[in-house]
Amino acid sequence: MKAITLWQPWAWSIVAGKKTVENRPWPPPRAAIGSVIAIHAGKTYDKAGEAFLRDLGLVVPAAAHTHGAIVGTVVVTGYLEKGSLFASGPGADPTHLDPMFFGPYGWKLAGIRSLPTVVPCKGALGLW
Repeated sequence: MKAITLWQPWAWSIVAGKKTVENRPWPPPRAAIGSVIAIHAGKTYDKAGEAFLRDLGLVVPAAAHTHGAIVGTVVVTGYLEKGSLFASGPGADPTHLDPMFFGPYGWKLAGIRSLPTVVPCKGALGLW
């Protein structure tokens, strides 16, 4: 299984079902679309991200401070591309504007599951 590392509180916001699009500078590889990938909470904490989530009315719990561990899994169902209404993958809706999509690419996520017990491990850049 592949994994992707995210700074907190973004990893928490995904596995909590609050964020269903992951912004990346590159589209997901074709092999990732329709695949389950692990969400890894990296060691960095994004205070500006916490403020952004708070502005959306989300309260960031202590669970968002888990670092250096796999915290859940998702299925990549397609992607959005900034600057166009292009969407790809089953169930993609190019008219849906998600407030958490900043681009340039937004990986659409579904089948979100948080792990009852996190799995400590080192992360990496990219899809690993």
